Amino acid sequence: TVPFNIDYYSENNKFVFTPLAPLDFSMQYTFTVKKGVESAYGRNLPADYTYDFTTAALPYITSTIPADGDDTVSVNSNITVYFSEVLNSITAGADNISVSGDSAGVSGSVQYDNQHKAMIFDPHQTLTDSIVYTVTVSTGIRSAYNINLGAPRVFSFVTVTPPIPLDFSPRDYITDLDTHIRIVFNVP
Repeated sequence: TVPFNIDYYSENNKFVFTPLAPLDFSMQYTFTVKKGVESAYGRNLPADYTYDFTTAALPYITSTIPADGDDTVSVNSNITVYFSEVLNSITAGADNISVSGDSAGVSGSVQYDNQHKAMIFDPHQTLTDSIVYTVTVSTGIRSAYNINLGAPRVFSFVTVTPPIPLDFSPRDYITDLDTHIRIVFNVP
């Protein structure tokens, strides 16, 4: 049972019921006007009138790329955060996500992908190899209904340098057909 105040506006026969405390998120409510309520003309409501509604959900983070604890993240990676709700795009920006590694902040730009409900953080520089990076998403992010993210989210990952071939042999036009092929990579 939710206590509320009632206001009546006779010019348009409207009642306004105002809860005395905020309603809960993600909750179904049933509002009932009991039969027998009498109009100004002395007529009674013949049956209960029931109205159901559900309040909006708090937005939350459904997943991240990289995942929390991932220790195989390329130094060239972007960071993507997926949400349960479409966001207010004004709040889905660099002010509400921070990335730090090795005691230093990482600068970058943020794009919001409305179709996939995702924020993409693109670091301005290549991340450093073998560093633990921590990402913090703040509660300043709001859904399209202007409901703040339910709780901040912090997750971490570790970077690795991807293998890149640096040298190979033989080169074109070999004459020794029994030769070995050799490729040298930048990492073991």
